[in-house]
Amino acid sequence: MKVVHFVANLSNLRGMERQALLQAKSLNNNKFQSELWTFTKPYKLIDNNKAFEIKIIEIAKYFKFKSLFGNLFIFFRLIFIRKDTIIHIHGLSECLIPFCLGKIFSNKKIRLLIKLQNSGKSSSIIKLKKKTKKFSKYVFRLAKLQVDKWVSINSDIRKELVNIGIDENKIVDISNGIEINRNDYKFDKKFNEIAWVGAFMPHKNIDLLFDIAESMPENFKFYIYGKGLLKDDIIKKIKNKKLSNRIFLKGWLSRKNLFDTLSKHGFYLSTSVAEGMSNSLLEAVDLGMIPICNSITPNKEMLGINYPLLISSK
Repeated sequence: MKVVHFVANLSNLRGMERQALLQAKSLNNNKFQSELWTFTKPYKLIDNNKAFEIKIIEIAKYFKFKSLFGNLFIFFRLIFIRKDTIIHIHGLSECLIPFCLGKIFSNKKIRLLIKLQNSGKSSSIIKLKKKTKKFSKYVFRLAKLQVDKWVSINSDIRKELVNIGIDENKIVDISNGIEINRNDYKFDKKFNEIAWVGAFMPHKNIDLLFDIAESMPENFKFYIYGKGLLKDDIIKKIKNKKLSNRIFLKGWLSRKNLFDTLSKHGFYLSTSVAEGMSNSLLEAVDLGMIPICNSITPNKEMLGINYPLLISSK
C-alpha cells in the first residue's frame, strides 16, 4: 500500500501543509510507503524536522504555468499507477479535477481522500465555487462520485459537505494533531505578554489586535509571529499608531524556536474569523498559554462554548 499526500503550495508551510508533513512522517515511521506531491516547496526549510525527510515531489518545477502542467502531471501519473494507492488531498481546490479524472482512467487501484481546511468566511467550498463559477456544480458532481472519503475537522465543514450533497457515510471527523515534547520547555510565563501566530491573510483579522492593543494598559506587549501578504500593511499600522514600543513583529521562526518563545508568553491571541482547526491554538494550549480567541465555531469546539475568553470585539 502506498500513500500520496498532496498540497498545492508547500512553500506556505501553514497549518494545512504542516499537517500533511506530520502525517506523511508518521506513515513513514510505521513502514508505509509515503510521499508528498506539491507545485512549489520552500527554497530553504527553516525547520530541522524529520518530517522533511519524506520524499517530496515538486510537480512542474521548471514550468512557468505550474498549475496547468501540475494538473497534467497529476492526471497522467494516476493513469499509470499499478499498485493500491491512497491519495490524501489536503485542501479543496481545482486540482481536485485531475485527481478525479485520473482515477476514472486508472486501473481502479486508487482511493481518494480529501481534507477540507477551512470553514466560515474563508470556506474551502465557497472558494472553489468562486474559482470554477458556472462549472462548480459539475466539479462537485464529479467529486461526489470519485472521492471515497471526506475529512471534516469541525462541525461547520461537515454541514457544508452535507449541503452540497455528500453522503454522510463518506464523511469522517478527524481532529488535527500536533507534536510537542513538553519536557523541552521551561514555561517561565510573563502574563503581560500576548502572542499572535499565523499567516498575514485577511481572514486572520489582525486589525482586531491593534484595537485591543490601543485599549489596554501600556505595560502589555504584543508579539506577532508569521509572514504573508499583509506584512507591509502591518508594519505601517505599527508605525502610524505609534505602537512600536508595544507591538513587535518577530517574523517566521523555526518550530523549535517558536515553541521555546511561546512557552514564555502568558497569553495567546487568535483574531481569525475563519479556521478549520487551528494548529497554532492547539500548540498554544499545549505550551501552557491562556488562549483569547474569536468566537467562531472551531474555537468553541476546541475550548468549549462556555470558555470565558471567547471574544467578538475588543
